[in-house]
Amino acid sequence: MNEFFNFRRWWLLALKRWFDNRGRYLLALLTVAGLMLAWYVVYLAANAGSYFEEEVQAVFFFTGLFIAGCIYASVLFNELGSKGKGIAFLTLPASQFEKLLCGVFYGVVVFTVVYTGIFYAINVPAVKISNEVRYQEWLERKALNPEDYKNEQFNPAKVTNVFKYREYRSDDDDDEFNIYFVVWLVYLAVHAFYALGSVYFGKFSFVKTSVTALVLGVIAFLYFLFIVKVFPSGGNLDYWIIELKDNGDPDFIFYYRIPWFIVSADWLLLKFLFPPLFWLIAYVRLKEKQI
Repeated sequence: MNEFFNFRRWWLLALKRWFDNRGRYLLALLTVAGLMLAWYVVYLAANAGSYFEEEVQAVFFFTGLFIAGCIYASVLFNELGSKGKGIAFLTLPASQFEKLLCGVFYGVVVFTVVYTGIFYAINVPAVKISNEVRYQEWLERKALNPEDYKNEQFNPAKVTNVFKYREYRSDDDDDEFNIYFVVWLVYLAVHAFYALGSVYFGKFSFVKTSVTALVLGVIAFLYFLFIVKVFPSGGNLDYWIIELKDNGDPDFIFYYRIPWFIVSADWLLLKFLFPPLFWLIAYVRLKEKQI
C-alpha cells in the first residue's frame, strides 16, 4: 500500500473526521447562517427601499467569507493543541499528507461550497424582498405623478455572481483586472496562512496567527516604504530600478529596466505562490510535529 497517499485510506480518514466533528460542524453552519440572516434583516429594515447593488452583495459575501473562513481555518488542526488528542491525531494510521489533504478538503472545498450555499439561500430572497419593496414604492410614486413615470421602467436589482468577471479600473491607470478574482486569491492565501497557524500554534491559534500576520504586515509595509524611497521608479517594477548619474555630465542619467519576463514572473508568484507555499510549510511542520 502506498505510504504517501491512498485514496481509500484518505476517504476513510475524511469520513472519520466528519463523524468525530459533525456536531461542531453543524453548529458552526447554524451560527454562520444565523449571523448572516440577522445581518440581512438589519440591512433590509434600514435599506429595503434602496437599490440593492451587486457590489454591496459581494462585499457582504467576501466579508463573511474572510471572517468565517479564517476562524474555521485556525481550528482545522486544533487537535494539536491538546496532548492527548494531538498524540491520537499524529498516530492515526494515515500519512501526514493525507491528514493535511483532509484539512484542505474540509477547510477549502467543503467550507467554500457550504458558505456559498448559505449566502445565496439568504441573499436571493433578500434581493427579491428589496425589489418588491422598491417596486411598490415605485408604483405609488407613479400613481401620484403618472406623467413623470410614463416612459420610465422599473429597474430591479440583480443577484450578484461572485465568480464572474468583474472589471476594475483605477482613475489614473489604464490597466484593468478582475477584482473578484484578486479577492479570491487573497482569501485563499490568508486562509492557508491561518491553517498554517493552526499547525504551529495549537491553542489560541486564531489570536496568535492574527498577531503574527499583523507583525509581518508591518514589516512588509516598512519594506515597500523603503523601496519607494530608494528607487527612482517609486517601487513600481514596471519601470526603472537603478539610476546612474555621470558626475561629469549632470544632465546624463542612465536607467536600468527590469526585463518584462521577470516582472511577469514576479506578479505570477505574488498571485499564485502563497496558498500552496503555506500549505507546503504546514505539511512539513505536520511531519515534524512532536507533542
